[in-house]
Amino acid sequence: VAATDKDSANSSLTYSILSPPLVFYIDASSGSVFLVSPLNYESQPTYTFVVMVQDGGSFNGSNQLSSTTTVTVTVINVNENAPQFSDGGIYGAVLNNTSIGTNVLSIQCNDSDSPPYGNPFISSSGFSGTPFNLTQNRVTVSQSPIGAGIYTIPLTCTDGGSLSTNGSVFIIVPGPAAPAFTQSIYRWSLPENTSTGVVYAQVKASSSDQSVVNFTITGGNGDENFYINTKTGDIILVQQLRYAVQQNYALVVQAQDGNHRQGHALVIVQVVQGPGQVPRLSALLSVKQDWPVG
Repeated sequence: VAATDKDSANSSLTYSILSPPLVFYIDASSGSVFLVSPLNYESQPTYTFVVMVQDGGSFNGSNQLSSTTTVTVTVINVNENAPQFSDGGIYGAVLNNTSIGTNVLSIQCNDSDSPPYGNPFISSSGFSGTPFNLTQNRVTVSQSPIGAGIYTIPLTCTDGGSLSTNGSVFIIVPGPAAPAFTQSIYRWSLPENTSTGVVYAQVKASSSDQSVVNFTITGGNGDENFYINTKTGDIILVQQLRYAVQQNYALVVQAQDGNHRQGHALVIVQVVQGPGQVPRLSALLSVKQDWPVG
């Protein structure tokens, strides 16, 4: 902001903001306006404030004159947030004799940016060769009967700019007389500093012929962060999880009975962010012993 005064040198002018927004600061001498904290288009797209300029007045500081002007700051919308799937993916279960055209699940992908960036769309080339179709955000049955097993299909959600996020659709189709889990989908939350070597969860399944069921993790454990006890279904954390690295894990657990029939379930692990590290300050100073107090 710049002003002139015909009565005196411009260097005697003083600038100030009347009822200033907390995000702006003005240099009293130069009139330069500075940003104090980051702006966010989604929170507030424009700011308006009044700047006052005041001269030095008479030689003794009296009779000061002032003027005001209104400043409007327009925040430019940028694409700063990638779209996100819920839980990092979508999960569902369907019987193997489900009719063609039946809706299995709906996919939700959200973007916190304002339009045009905040209009994400979902795409996938992974449905080819599967008994399912993707139409906009709905997954439907495309053939029946459906082969038993668990189908993992990759997805991509792209926003109106250039940012995208990858996820997966997991669809469980139980086979006839296959071991049955007590739940199709298990969900647990773990703080990122959870101790390793401790049982934090358990899955359970039973066989229709009462034979022994053995458990294995067949997917989603590429980094081998988790271990499952083949007999009890206890799940143990092997490596500490880091929220900054990955926020969600989808483990595919298989239960196989004595007749080699297989059932499947999903274990969804949400990593909860832990408290940040407390910053530590240190200083090393040199002083002379005869320096005066103060």
